[in-house]
Amino acid sequence: TLSEKARTRVAMIEEAAHRMTGQLQALLLLARGQALGETEPVAIADCVAEAAKPCLGEIARKGLALEVAAARDAVLEVNYEALRLVLSNLIRNAVQYTEPGSVRIDYSARSLRVSDTGRGIAGDYLPRVFERHFRGDAPEEGTGIGLAIVKHICDLYGWRIGVDSAPGKGSTFTITFP
Repeated sequence: TLSEKARTRVAMIEEAAHRMTGQLQALLLLARGQALGETEPVAIADCVAEAAKPCLGEIARKGLALEVAAARDAVLEVNYEALRLVLSNLIRNAVQYTEPGSVRIDYSARSLRVSDTGRGIAGDYLPRVFERHFRGDAPEEGTGIGLAIVKHICDLYGWRIGVDSAPGKGSTFTITFP
């Protein structure tokens, strides 16, 4: 019996609650220094789609192109929640710092890359991007814990993460799985 406008608002609230639950899980993980659980076969394309879902509205609003290049049959033996949290943070950052342009997620040879054509990161800041509370030249944006959570999860599971970026040319975050 809800109007279309009310349904849209309820969906947005539900999406925000889902994101907040994920962030709370990530903060607890970071505080406790423990893993999220067991590994299982995870379809990369499905995990990417789930991680990108909360950003689809912002992607549409900004007119960004979202490209996913992961074979439907590509599977990794990982913890699903850990990978989804890492991807959610990386995709959210890519969307936040890109306007206009594109965000691309691709997987090949046990490496998953999240790339954007956004404003990029100054070379002086690159060594510090994974530090807790570091926000570079945008102290008013975010809390500075997203990439620290990403790094922590990667370290817990033995995944290697790196970043390549240049101001005005975008950023690429690469996760390499053992």
